[in-house]
Amino acid sequence: MMETIDTSDGTHKNSTTDESIRKGETDKLETTNELVTTNQKQEPGNMDVHSHHPHHAPGKKFSHYLYEFLMLFLAVFCGFLAEYKLEHVIEHQKGTQYLHSLQEDIQVDTAKLSIIITEFEQKRSGLDSLLRAIQGVSDLYNSNGLYNYVKYTTDYPDFIYTDRTMQQLKNAGGLRMIDDKETTNRIVMYDASIRRLLLTEQLELNPNQQSVKPLTISIFDFSRIPDFENKFLSGRFDNNIPLLTNDKKLLKQYYNEIWIMKRKVGQHARNLAEAKIAAVQLLRFLKENY
Repeated sequence: MMETIDTSDGTHKNSTTDESIRKGETDKLETTNELVTTNQKQEPGNMDVHSHHPHHAPGKKFSHYLYEFLMLFLAVFCGFLAEYKLEHVIEHQKGTQYLHSLQEDIQVDTAKLSIIITEFEQKRSGLDSLLRAIQGVSDLYNSNGLYNYVKYTTDYPDFIYTDRTMQQLKNAGGLRMIDDKETTNRIVMYDASIRRLLLTEQLELNPNQQSVKPLTISIFDFSRIPDFENKFLSGRFDNNIPLLTNDKKLLKQYYNEIWIMKRKVGQHARNLAEAKIAAVQLLRFLKENY
């Protein structure tokens, strides 16, 4: 049963309706408080889940960092190996090119040596004849054919070493580009034989020629020979062309110098022959292996 209440201002209010409204508002407030309470209870759990979640991410583990480091190290190391291999291949190719160039140089040297060896053998034989002729001189007008052998005391050919490739191998470090030790040993031995040959020529043969010249000028009278240049080259003179002197002491000095020259020429000829053998052997070895 609904009651009507008079208010002071003369209006009428339904008491039952007001109670229903207050009760509904109270229920809403309680429901809201329950939801807030429920959310507050759930939040710590949710916070725990979120706070532990990053520790389970695979990108944050130590093993992942170690894996990335190993991959980076392997990449750098493989790059280094590839670069080293490439440099080794390039050096090997350059070394082979040097050896082909060296073969060409040795072929030139071999041809030169063959010519010079022949000339030195002729010189040695001519000096032997000159020694016998000196012993047969009796007076100024009996030169005993000495003029025919003067040409064997001068104009000795020089060996010009074709060392363009050898200098590159030495100065540019080309020998290290040749992997085979036997090959480098053979090249060094060949170069040593040529250097020894040049040293002998410079220190032994050339000074001896210089010491013979003053004696030749003192003994021979080239003014008595018409067309001297042509006859000198051919070695065809009259046996009775007079000398400037028949001094026995001077002739003996001349004999001694010629004997020394013959000995040095013979030694130089042997050095030339040894150098040629070394050149031929090295050239054959390089052709067979490169």
